[in-house]
Amino acid sequence: MRKIDVVLLMVLVLGVFGCSESENYVQYVDPLVSENDSAVAYPLVAVPFGNIWLRPDYVGDSSGVVCGFKHLDKGVMNGTGISFMAICGVFDDSVSVYKSRFYEKKGKTETCFYRTFLEDYGIRVEMTATENCAVYKYVFPKTDEASIILDMQEIEAKVEVLSDYEINGAYDIGVNEKKYFSALFSRPFKDFGIHVADLEAVRVNFVYETNEGEEVLVKIAFSDVSIEDAQQRLDREISDWNFKKIKDEAREKWNDELGKVKYDGKLDKGKFYTEVYRSLLKKGSK
Repeated sequence: MRKIDVVLLMVLVLGVFGCSESENYVQYVDPLVSENDSAVAYPLVAVPFGNIWLRPDYVGDSSGVVCGFKHLDKGVMNGTGISFMAICGVFDDSVSVYKSRFYEKKGKTETCFYRTFLEDYGIRVEMTATENCAVYKYVFPKTDEASIILDMQEIEAKVEVLSDYEINGAYDIGVNEKKYFSALFSRPFKDFGIHVADLEAVRVNFVYETNEGEEVLVKIAFSDVSIEDAQQRLDREISDWNFKKIKDEAREKWNDELGKVKYDGKLDKGKFYTEVYRSLLKKGSK
């Protein structure tokens, strides 16, 4: 075959297969969601048909101060659940709620991903999700002592620290109903403290010493059945620490599902795909 024919064949192949990139439907979606026409709209992180929702926990009705990042059952925007928060400095048990201003210009929100910057501590927080799991990435400044705080003050909970990188536990979600969880840390913590009230653990802080830009990831799975089931879900849904891959897979799931609904042209494209997104959010499987 002549050289010119080979080049022409390559061009034809690329024209057929290389330029058929699917549309990014996620870009049209407004992921800010409120409940019962509340004035406060939260950025929500989830996957289609997922069983958990993730969102920042604002202080009061303010969207300028955050006191953690909360895990919720799907469909319950203002429900109770466990949350994580990150701080720099020595943990002080007399501080009932750790909070920080956050810098919106350094943030990003989409259906499957949220990023913000905790201005008071200089920590960047990112989160994404799978069907039954959440993944956090904390990017710390250089500090002799930082803490990732597991906050259970809203609920009756039990937690067990299995090693310097693994925990599990359970908390009540109703009469004779429990939610079980299992979590892994990408880096061993050098120490931890369990803080109790009325003989029950309400907060656990996991202590790190970090260099500038050092990352610590936390992945956590939930189950209505048992801790063992949560551990199996964690192994099955998040087998490694590749945050970008998990985020990209979540975005691909949204694009696949949003793309199944044909745009009718009657509404603005953003409003149309936002409505589709909100309807998909409420569908899930235990």
